Amino acid sequence: MNLKNIIKNLLLCIFSLILILILIEFYLSKNPSYFPNLGWQGNNLIDKQIKECKLKKEPVGIFGDSFVEFYGNSKINLVKMLHNKHKNNFCNFGLSGIDINDYLNRFLYVSKTIKFREAIFFIYEGNDFNDYLFNETILKQEIMILNENFKIERKQGLIKNFVKSTYSLNLFYRFIFKKYFSSKNHIDINLLKDLYEKKKNSFEIYSNFEYVKEKHKNFSKQKLKLLNSDILNRETYFKSLIFPEFYQSLNKPNNKDFKKQKAIVDFYFNFINLFCEKNGINCNFILIPEANFVSEKYKNEFHNFYEFENLTKYRNKSLITEYLIKKYSNFYYPENIFDYNDFLELDGHFNSSGNDKLSNFVIKSLYN
Repeated sequence: MNLKNIIKNLLLCIFSLILILILIEFYLSKNPSYFPNLGWQGNNLIDKQIKECKLKKEPVGIFGDSFVEFYGNSKINLVKMLHNKHKNNFCNFGLSGIDINDYLNRFLYVSKTIKFREAIFFIYEGNDFNDYLFNETILKQEIMILNENFKIERKQGLIKNFVKSTYSLNLFYRFIFKKYFSSKNHIDINLLKDLYEKKKNSFEIYSNFEYVKEKHKNFSKQKLKLLNSDILNRETYFKSLIFPEFYQSLNKPNNKDFKKQKAIVDFYFNFINLFCEKNGINCNFILIPEANFVSEKYKNEFHNFYEFENLTKYRNKSLITEYLIKKYSNFYYPENIFDYNDFLELDGHFNSSGNDKLSNFVIKSLYN
């Protein structure tokens, strides 16, 4: 075969690959529920979001974590569903991986520029009330700080942003490259040792490292492949090692932890409610249920995979959730609405059915 034919065949292969990627991208963008973790984790730049939001008349700010950002601009994104059902000018300021203090700081930052008439905060029962696990020093110096000048966003390198913004390349990257070829940041004893030491400096740790090491040693290698490739959540696995009774503690904390938990949420929500009142903003909070508290079937599958301890029956909503809906009139909890079929497997986020039910609840609670 001469050089000309080699080049011709090579170009044909490249063209075919590009065409396949384009077709995959088009198909998955039209069917985002097939791979819900892909296609939307590119840059999330707050000043760009502010610029887009300012173009809308009487905008309503929506704040939260991945429950708000999940599915990106697709039709099954929570904020898209809200817009389609109520036609309000909703602005999505959700950012994956952040906590209550970050939601509130993003709100304060945005409010310097945009005069909202209304804001809705989506608070996740599953990980937004675990600040009580921090030690007092970290809480006071790093966590419980609200400042309108904090610029909280996700900014990535050019190549990473491009890959994260696509379905096709991200699919190849996670399910093939990271799962079978890349060893960077794979979970091993050294990584766990470093992580444990960092956590120990910030948290009130409930397990020793010998426990962590032994548990990891016996953990399924097939499960680890899914975690190393980010197909499933690595942070949840780390949590099961370092805080093995996390969900039991979150559901029904002991008296000391519950007192600390209440003090933290009161600090956050008294501050932001006062800010909203002073600035004439109608602020409401939607509490998103933890899947492990909603469905016994889901809990068993989730706990068996990640190997959390203490499988006693949970309350259908946590003590802190009950406390908030009793104390604050602008907190809403969708009780007895969701079931096992509304959550992504081993993930905890809503699927399209869950987002549909949650958006219906919001419309009924706030606008009917």
